[in-house]
Amino acid sequence: MPSVPITSACILTSVVMLCGCTTPRRQQQAVHTNVEIDNLNARFEQVRERLDATENRQDDLTRAIEDLKREMQGVAGEQSERVSELSSKLNQIDAARARDRELIVEQISTKMSTLIKQQQRTQTPRFTSGAQSGYEHIVKEGQTLSEIASAYGVTMAAIAKANKLPDRNTIRVGQKLFIPE
Repeated sequence: MPSVPITSACILTSVVMLCGCTTPRRQQQAVHTNVEIDNLNARFEQVRERLDATENRQDDLTRAIEDLKREMQGVAGEQSERVSELSSKLNQIDAARARDRELIVEQISTKMSTLIKQQQRTQTPRFTSGAQSGYEHIVKEGQTLSEIASAYGVTMAAIAKANKLPDRNTIRVGQKLFIPE
């Protein structure tokens, strides 16, 4: 039997379809989200390759500077100026690389946060509790009330009030929280 690569989108779509608790729109949203995640992963790999190439270039320039410093011992100030230029270029490349890294991390973080929020909203069942409607959220390891509130676009106070939490810092893994809309 030939081997067929299974993407995370295929696995997620299969699980959702087997559950029988989703609509074609939710399936489409889940597939779209997974495609976006795959695209982000591909973009991340491109960025990583670009960063590696930049680091290799930086290593090459560093070696060139060291070579020039050795040659410079017997040569006058003209070569000293060249070394200064290379050092300046190296510093510029290093600064540009740091800015690129920060920008890329910020862009990827923002996009991932948006996708996670979208995915949580499409995968979290809606229900009504008393006079309020909202979502049920099960606390996962490492999550804070602040992160959960941010993901659903509500305040920590609203979640604490809806769940009668005496202390906002005492949520635990596996705890079910009602997230009001």
